[in-house]
Amino acid sequence: MKKMLIERLIRFAKRKGVVVIKHDDHVPSAPRRDYYLCPFNGSALAIEWEQKVLHYAPHAVWPEMIHELAHILACTTAPPKSDEWSFFGWEYQVAWHLSGHDTRAMSEWRKNNSDYSVGVTIVSDMFDTVSELSDKQFRIVMDDRVSEARTNKLLNPRGIPLAIR
Repeated sequence: MKKMLIERLIRFAKRKGVVVIKHDDHVPSAPRRDYYLCPFNGSALAIEWEQKVLHYAPHAVWPEMIHELAHILACTTAPPKSDEWSFFGWEYQVAWHLSGHDTRAMSEWRKNNSDYSVGVTIVSDMFDTVSELSDKQFRIVMDDRVSEARTNKLLNPRGIPLAIR
């Protein structure tokens, strides 16, 4: 299933105008302007934000690929200045649609994002991570994030992810 999801994700990215480059072992780490190495994936992912390029290595994880694509397609500022919380609902909807609404895939997406900080939210006055939310709290938070993604025109009225750049 993981291979299928990565293939679907690559097709989705290309349809949205992203150049996708697969590397043999790891993505280049050479620092250059507008090149952002994903800090938490062991040299498996990087993006060139302005040029809309996604670099990935064979050990890349599909939920993290979605996150990097969100920087490219669902955010108007480059990673150092992006508001990641504003496109979390977009990421969720990409996973939902590309997985064919598969609950196992969505559980994997949630687990992969378990350390994602949701901060003080509508469900808690504590500084929480995804892993600290109950299923009910998680649904409430994701409904809120998807609603914001719609408001920000990251999703169409049916919840299909769009590209804003």
